[in-house]
Amino acid sequence: MQNTSFLTIPYNILNLKGLTLSAKILLAEILSLSKLEGHCYASNAYLADRLGLSLPTVKNALRQLRKHKYITSERLSFNERFIYPSKDKIYTNDSIKIIPRVG
Repeated sequence: MQNTSFLTIPYNILNLKGLTLSAKILLAEILSLSKLEGHCYASNAYLADRLGLSLPTVKNALRQLRKHKYITSERLSFNERFIYPSKDKIYTNDSIKIIPRVG
């Protein structure tokens, strides 16, 4: 049977300014991988393979996400790190207006 997993990209991530589409997709993947523990520890190679991106594209996208403070990372050792998505910054983007439901 084929793998039927998919990635959901919230509109507020798609509407973030100053990021490439690759960075937005990577941010959605980091959020997905961080759901249980609040961080992920995926390597650049894993992220590249999972998303069908080149290693340089993943490195550039991570650089963009750090620059705009959508993620932080903690180096555990030479080969290990935790990536923490900044959920407050991602979900309080000024371009997104939440309209209360009436009725």
